[in-house]
Parts: sequence; C-alpha cells; structure tokens
Amino acid sequence: MNARPTVELLFDFGHRQWTGRLFLPDTVGEIVTLEDVLTPLNDDREFLPVATADPPFVWIVNKQALCRARWSFDSIADLEKHTPWDRRERVRMELYPETSLAGYLVVVYQRESFSRVQDFLNMPHRFIPVIDQNQPWVWFINKRHVIRIGHVHD
Repeated sequence: MNARPTVELLFDFGHRQWTGRLFLPDTVGEIVTLEDVLTPLNDDREFLPVATADPPFVWIVNKQALCRARWSFDSIADLEKHTPWDRRERVRMELYPETSLAGYLVVVYQRESFSRVQDFLNMPHRFIPVIDQNQPWVWFINKRHVIRIGHVHD
C-alpha cells in the first residue's frame, strides 16, 4: 500500500514559522501540481492535518490563522514542472503583519468572464498562489492577511 502523498511547506503564522508536510488527496499523481496543493488549503474544512519531524507529531492547523505557506524548489526549472504558467500577473503585496512580497500571481480557477486581477481575488478561495520574483518559491497567501495588492504593469 502506498503512503498518502505529502508536500513539505514552510508555514508562517506571522509571529512564528515551522516546516511540516501537508497531506494531499490520494488522487495526486507522480508530479505534484500547484492545484494539488491548493485543494486542501482551499476546501471547506477549517482545519487541516500537518505532520512535523521535530517534534514528530501531526498537528491540526487552523487555516484562518495561517498567514502563508511556502513551497520551495531547487531551481526555476523545477518550479515550472509543478506550476502552470498560462496566466500570471505581476504584483506587489503588503501582508499583515508587516510583510511585503513581489512576484507573479498565478491565476487558477479562471473563468472566461474574469479579466482583472480583482475578479480573481474576489473569488471565494481562501489562498492564492504567488511565485516569488527572487527565489524558486511559490507562496500560498491567505487572503485574510492581505492589506493591499498592486498590479504591476510591465
């Protein structure tokens, strides 16, 4: 029997950070995609299980308290294998508490009627994916902790 798929993320609660393994749906394929990670973050459950190595424990995490989570890759090429690039918008964000982030908002769950970043942000999903402009990282940002977002036009 195969073990349930997981992905290692850095969890940031604003005042503390720790690394853990997020459990993914059993239907996840060999290559984990951005949408595979978004599924448990954006589903209707208020809490999700996260396994840590030190201490060896499974924590039940309140998603509302989670400011953001970071998925790290060894290189941009590795990141591109896991992340769709169909539509991305360059943004600068200010987050609570006192954090800023510049990168590319990956527009997922896109509907044809959505043409503005604001339309995507107003969808009911809790977390939005942003590719860091300086590191091979994808940040999953909890919209409750967003103060403002600027759409950068190239």
